[in-house]
Amino acid sequence: MLKGNTNWNHYKTFIAVYESGNLRKSSDVLRITRAAVSRNIKTLSNQLGLPLFVSHSKGVVPTSIAIEIYPVIKDVTELLTGVESRVAECSMEGKTIIRMAVSSTSVGTFLKDYLKEFCTKYPEIGTETLTLEHMDLSKQKQQDFVIATKHMVHPSFKVINLYASKSAFFATKEFLVKHGLTSTISKDQFIKLPIIVRNEGRWRELCKKARIKKDSCKVRLVPSAESVYDMTKGSMGLGFLTEITVKLQGETDDAKLVKLNVDEITCPIVQVICGYNEKLTKPARTFVEGFQKFCKDRLSSAEAGHKKTKR
Repeated sequence: MLKGNTNWNHYKTFIAVYESGNLRKSSDVLRITRAAVSRNIKTLSNQLGLPLFVSHSKGVVPTSIAIEIYPVIKDVTELLTGVESRVAECSMEGKTIIRMAVSSTSVGTFLKDYLKEFCTKYPEIGTETLTLEHMDLSKQKQQDFVIATKHMVHPSFKVINLYASKSAFFATKEFLVKHGLTSTISKDQFIKLPIIVRNEGRWRELCKKARIKKDSCKVRLVPSAESVYDMTKGSMGLGFLTEITVKLQGETDDAKLVKLNVDEITCPIVQVICGYNEKLTKPARTFVEGFQKFCKDRLSSAEAGHKKTKR
C-alpha cells in the first residue's frame, strides 16, 4: 500500500537505478549526489512498503516487485518527461537557444553562477545543458559546444581555453600534527594515509605515473569537489583538490588547508575548455566569451583574496 505523498523525483531515481544497476552512475545521470539517490530509493521503498533493490558487489539488483512495476513506472515517467519537455519548449518559444554539454566539474566551479548572470543579461537567449554522460561526442552537431576538462573533449574539436588550475593534495594543520608530518611528505608516508578523491579516472592516472598501486592506498571516493573539501577540512584525510577549489572555498571559510609536497608525485594541471567542431553561432560565441571573462574575473578575485589572507 502506498503511504505518504508521492514525489515525481523518486520515480525518476527508481528508473535511473534500475537501468544502470549502480548508485554512482545514477547520480551522474540525474546530476544529484549519491546520497540523494540512496535517500530517494529508500523513501520510495518505504512508501510502497516493499524493498526495491538488493546490494551486491558491483552495485544493486532489482527485487521481484521492482521488476514487476518497472514497465508501468517507465511508461508514466516517459509520459511526464514528455510533458516537461513540451512545457520547456513553450517557455523557449521565440528565443534563440544555445545547447551545450558540460562536465560536472565545470558546473560546480563557475557555470551555475554564470548562467544566472547570462540569462539576466540576455533574456532573449535560452540555454539547454546536458551532462557529458548523456551525450555521444561523435554526435556533437546536436550541441553548440562542450565545456569540460581537456581530456574529455573529442580531439578533433576546435578549442577555446577557459581556465586552468593545478591539482594538489591538501590537509589541515591538525591532521599533519596528529600524524607527525610536515607539508613535505615521502611517498611511503603518503600511501599509508587516508586519501579523499572525487575523480577516479584522474586518481588512477596519477597512480600510474607515480608507480603507485592504487589498491595499496586507503582511498575514499566522494560525489563532488565540495565533499572532498568538507571532509579534508574535517581532518578526515588528504584531499585531492584543485587550487581553484581551495581558493574559492576560502572566500567564505575560515578553515586553513595546507598544500602538500609529496616526493615523487607530480599532480596534473586541470584544463577546462570549450570544444566545438563547427563555427560557433553569434549567441554561442557571446556566451563562451562572456564565460571566459567571468572565469578570469573570479580567479583574479580569489587570488587577490588569497594573497590578502596570507599577509
